[in-house]
Amino acid sequence: MASEFLELLSQINDPRRGQGKKWQLGPILLATILAVLSGATSYRKVHGFIKAHGKRLNKAFGFGWKSAPAYSAVRTILRGLDGGDMERVFRSHAILLSGGQLSGAAAGADASHLGVVAIVRRAKDRSWELRFDISFYVCSAPITARKAADAIRGHWSIENRNHYVRDVAMLEDASRIRKNPGIFARVRSFALNILRANGENNISQAMWDNVLDITRPLNYRFM
Repeated sequence: MASEFLELLSQINDPRRGQGKKWQLGPILLATILAVLSGATSYRKVHGFIKAHGKRLNKAFGFGWKSAPAYSAVRTILRGLDGGDMERVFRSHAILLSGGQLSGAAAGADASHLGVVAIVRRAKDRSWELRFDISFYVCSAPITARKAADAIRGHWSIENRNHYVRDVAMLEDASRIRKNPGIFARVRSFALNILRANGENNISQAMWDNVLDITRPLNYRFM
C-alpha cells in the first residue's frame, strides 16, 4: 500500500532540472505527510522529523537516503510545486482511499456522465443588506430536490468539521508559511484523509500519539 502511495505521489510534476534532483520528490512528499501526521506545522519541523526518523523511513519505505536532506532542500522542493497539479493527485488519492475507482465524473469525464445539475439560491441577511448567492452542484445520478438539499447540507457539515480540525489540531490559521502556502495546505489534506481512513476520530489525540510512537503513522493504511 505504501509503495502504491509513493508511486502516486511521484506523479506530481517535479519542476526541477534533472541534475537538481538529488532528493526524489515522492519520498520527500511522503516524509512530509508523515511529519504532518505527527504534528509538524512548518518546513522546519518537517525537516526535524526527517532528521530524527531518517533511518526508520529508509527501513519502512526503502528511500535509500544516506543522510537527511537539508532544511533548505526540503523547503525549496515543496515550495516549487504547482498547487493545481498537487490538487489533481490529491483528488485521485481521496477517491482511491475511499475505495472508489478513477472513473466517471470524478476522473474528469465529459458531461454525458452527469445525472442532474442542482441550482441553489441562498439569501444572506447581514442586517444592513440582504444578499443572494447562487451555487451550482452536479451529480452523476438523478436524484430528487430533497435528496440534493440533504446531500449539500451534509457536505457543508463535513467541510465545517474539517476546517475546525485543520485550525485547532493542525494550526492552519496560525501557519506562517507565506510563499506558495497552498502546497502545505494540501499536505494537511492528505494527512487528514489518511487519519480519517484509519479510524482516527480524535485527530488531535491521534497526532499526539503519533509523536509518542512513530510506528503508528508508519503502519497506517495509505491507499
